[in-house]
Amino acid sequence: MTFNKSVKTLLLTFVLIVNFSVFAFLNTAEGPGIAFAINLYKKSYVASSFLPVIRDLVSIIISFIIVGFLPKIGYKKLLICCLLIISVSCFTLPGINNFRAMLLLFAIIGAVFAITKICIYTLISLIFNDKKKHARILTLMEGYYNVFQVLSFLLFYFFIRINDKQAWKYIFSLYGAILIFVIVIWKFIPLQKSLWANPRQPRQGFNFSALVEISKRPKTATYLYMIALYVYVEVSLFAWLPTFNEKALNIDISHSILLASILMISIALSRFIGTVILKYLSWNFLIFSLMTAALFYLSLVLIRQNIFGANMIGRIPATAYLLPLVGLFLGPVYPVMASVTLKTVDNSEVPVLMILMQLCEGLGAIFGPIITGYTFDYYGPIYAFFMLLIPLLGVWLCLLRINVRKITEREYQVI
Repeated sequence: MTFNKSVKTLLLTFVLIVNFSVFAFLNTAEGPGIAFAINLYKKSYVASSFLPVIRDLVSIIISFIIVGFLPKIGYKKLLICCLLIISVSCFTLPGINNFRAMLLLFAIIGAVFAITKICIYTLISLIFNDKKKHARILTLMEGYYNVFQVLSFLLFYFFIRINDKQAWKYIFSLYGAILIFVIVIWKFIPLQKSLWANPRQPRQGFNFSALVEISKRPKTATYLYMIALYVYVEVSLFAWLPTFNEKALNIDISHSILLASILMISIALSRFIGTVILKYLSWNFLIFSLMTAALFYLSLVLIRQNIFGANMIGRIPATAYLLPLVGLFLGPVYPVMASVTLKTVDNSEVPVLMILMQLCEGLGAIFGPIITGYTFDYYGPIYAFFMLLIPLLGVWLCLLRINVRKITEREYQVI
């Protein structure tokens, strides 16, 4: 069966989005995982926060190692190998049923997700040269990623209600089956072979000088700094919102996880809406407006909870519904910033830039849960979430500078 170029591009985009989105099942496990570590394995808040930390630390290390092998091995083979490795891990490691096995599983998730993300983001940059369409595709893909995150939280809620002590074992077995299904999908996707690998190209190894050169570019460096701060906030919210609901609002763990899914729903919804809005507004104006709203909204919700306490909606505190709605303002920020950052370099430099992005994201994702866990443990959940306003303010100040500069230069442009 033969397909024209537009159909091949559509099918390729579909399988890349599906491949990327299924990892939402695995990465979303950090929030329930922390809750399991605290309640089932009796770990402290600080010790439990190392689940996402080990994942992101391994992700950074693998990013530096794998970049030189990409053209030689090929993107498709790497993507399928990653799916195979993590599916086997999902079937085996949860059966060991201890905290060390959980740490090892999260380390493997970090390794395979790093490779997967570099491959997929690089391929999208190769397929879509138009900056405007590139930003919309990344925003759309991240939106579907959040939809899968919502499904993950619903599955955790379902399995916890059935058997709270064995829930993570059962749910990861289900994830393993889903990952195998994605491998099967690849067999039915017609691909342009030249896009996936160049076997005759020698392995280049890690080009540290190229990494340093790209990191010195002022515009790229600013965008990477903003990505790191944003990821700090997003990962902290994902990791600690279920525990916040349980400890600060006195909601049982199964409903705490279910209510935390509102954050994913709101982020997904805002990203789908963002793909439309980006057709008409400049990226910098859109993101600046959203970050301004996010700062005010999160401040008001936390101040309200701290002063007035838990006003109830039915039997659930209102804050449990209001707090995760901050995702309506945060959603488009990361994919748009990632797209803008990737388009500051040539396509040949994208894999190297992806290392820098993984490094910045990893640092944000490592320090975010640790610092939030520390403040959670020693100062309480409300203060821990107040601390998230600091990195949000850092992103806002960078965007303010970008907007002021563009107004001064009279160069407002749509991507």
